[in-house]
Amino acid sequence: MYAVCEQKGTNQHSIEFEPAWLNDDDFVTNRICAKSLRVIKVSDVKRDPFVKAAYSKEFDGQLDEISGVCKIGMECLGLKIH
Repeated sequence: MYAVCEQKGTNQHSIEFEPAWLNDDDFVTNRICAKSLRVIKVSDVKRDPFVKAAYSKEFDGQLDEISGVCKIGMECLGLKIH
């Protein structure tokens, strides 16, 4: 599959990316939206209360894509998983 992807590689999708971000764990975990994979302004970050993934404010109130158990932006004191 990798070989096929390499043969048909295109720049069909434009993404915002800087190679230096790969060496900055803080940037990746706090400024990249887990759903859209776009860079988020610090003031627009909403979090999943369970896994603490960062999301853009446009996804506030939607079900988290990673854990699937919490709503994005919800504040809670704790979770009990049975």
